[in-house]
Amino acid sequence: MYKVLIVEDDPMVAMINTHYVEQDSRFYVVQSFRNGNDAFKYLSENQVDLAILDVYMPVLDGLSLLKKIRTEEINTDIIMVTASNDKKTLDTVLNFGVIDYLVKPFVQERFQQALDKFVECRVQKNNVCVLDQKKIDEIMNSEHLGNNNFELPKGIQEKTLDKIRKYLREDTNSGHTSEQIAAFLDISKVTVRKYMHYLTKNGEVIEQINYDTGGRPCMVYFMK
Repeated sequence: MYKVLIVEDDPMVAMINTHYVEQDSRFYVVQSFRNGNDAFKYLSENQVDLAILDVYMPVLDGLSLLKKIRTEEINTDIIMVTASNDKKTLDTVLNFGVIDYLVKPFVQERFQQALDKFVECRVQKNNVCVLDQKKIDEIMNSEHLGNNNFELPKGIQEKTLDKIRKYLREDTNSGHTSEQIAAFLDISKVTVRKYMHYLTKNGEVIEQINYDTGGRPCMVYFMK
C-alpha cells in the first residue's frame, strides 16, 4: 500500500481528502498536518509515497514546502489541492514536478483520477531501470505522435474503449456520467473512471464538473 500524507489547514477539507484517499484500498493516510513546517519535519524523518498539499497554509505554505521537498531531494510525489487557480501558481508547481493539480471545489471522481495518475507514474518508473525514449514519453504523459498501433496501458482493452467511444458519440451534446456509462456497458464505475482518464489524457474526451445536480456535484464527459 502507498503511504499518503495530508497537509491541509482546513480540518473539514483534510477530513474529506482523507476519506477520499482511504476509499482506494491501494492507499492509506499515515499522518495529517495543518502547516507545512510540521509536514516537512515528518517527511524528513519518514518515508512517504505521496503528499497531498494545500497552497495556502500558516507557518510554511504549500509552495514553500514543495520547494523544500525538492531541494532536499525527498523522494515523495506531490498532488496539489488548492483554491488557487492563477497561472503563475500553476506554472510554479508544474516546474517542481507535481503529479496533479486540483482546484477546489472538486468531486471525488476527479480526486480519484489524480490517485490513478500517481499509481500509473509510479508503476512505470518502478518497472524499468534504464529508460529508453518510449518509456520516458510514457512517464511524461507525452502523446503518441503519428502512431495508431501503440501498446495500450495495462488494464485498458481496445474492445471496451471502442464501446465507450461509440456510446459517447451517440450524443455528443450531452454530458455523460461514469454511472451512466457503467450502467450501459454493465461494468464497474471504477473501470469506467480508468477508461475516461485515459481518453481525457489522450484528448478524445472533455471532462467538466456539473453542479446542477440538486445534490453532490459530479463529473460529466463529452466526446470531442
